[in-house]
Amino acid sequence: LTKQQFLVGYLKDSVNFAGMINKALPTVCKLLGSKQIYDVLEAIQFFVSAWEFGVLNALTGIRQMLSLIFSREQTVQSEVVKAYKRLYIDQRDANANSGAVQMVNNLTALISGATIGDLAGLEELIGILVKENSIDKNCYQVMWQVFTKVTPDTTEEQSQSALVLLGMVASSEPQIVISNVNILIEHGLGIRGENNFRLVHDTCATILKIATASKQKSTDTAPPFKFSHDHEIFGRIETLLINGLERLQDDQYIPMAQQAIAVLYALSEYPDKLASKLIKCLSIKILSSTTDDTENEGPEEEN
Repeated sequence: LTKQQFLVGYLKDSVNFAGMINKALPTVCKLLGSKQIYDVLEAIQFFVSAWEFGVLNALTGIRQMLSLIFSREQTVQSEVVKAYKRLYIDQRDANANSGAVQMVNNLTALISGATIGDLAGLEELIGILVKENSIDKNCYQVMWQVFTKVTPDTTEEQSQSALVLLGMVASSEPQIVISNVNILIEHGLGIRGENNFRLVHDTCATILKIATASKQKSTDTAPPFKFSHDHEIFGRIETLLINGLERLQDDQYIPMAQQAIAVLYALSEYPDKLASKLIKCLSIKILSSTTDDTENEGPEEEN
């Protein structure tokens, strides 16, 4: 009976302690923005330990740490990189394949629900990890498998998060996109894209990384990377933009169209010709739709 009472008391204390830690999370989150470097470093270490011990809502702090990657204090920036390597790389499964799956799953979970600022911080972090070779080819392969839904039970959200990750990797390693453009066209600009403009938007944003990286690495003698004007990618973009006029009520159409046109101008040999053709086709589509609506209304009956 004494042992049981001791056990019950221990469990109650554990629950109370866990509750206190959970209540302290918002306060510690504020310390991540402290002007005192020591407070920031302590807060980072707290969230790393909290995540490792499975503290509820610790992901909130882990995600908020991403903005610190842009800190002017080298100590803070280094601590953030160290923290994420500890959480997502050093603790991976010893098996190369399962370790890569675990890492990609953790990163996609980080993307889900992230703000624009969080994503910018994560992209900077991914760039650092890629340059350090902390993210290997096994991880790239898993990202492609999740994006294409080859991995069983992959949700649409996980697939799109994997696509965003690939785009972040491409900022430092554009060859990963260049060598797999056909996959992006098939899965991002194909049938799935026709029903999901957000997917098309993210696919175009990933493809645009080729142009961004090309500008950063280009020299006076090396021309920027371009696709031929008759490349399949531009045909798919044209089809999506024209057919998408029938779904203007979708709030993702305009953002998608902006990214798609950016791809056309950044990566086509003759963007003006393609844009001119696109404008004509869009005009015909709009005028045809307007004419059909007028005919359907018919003449008004006289009283």
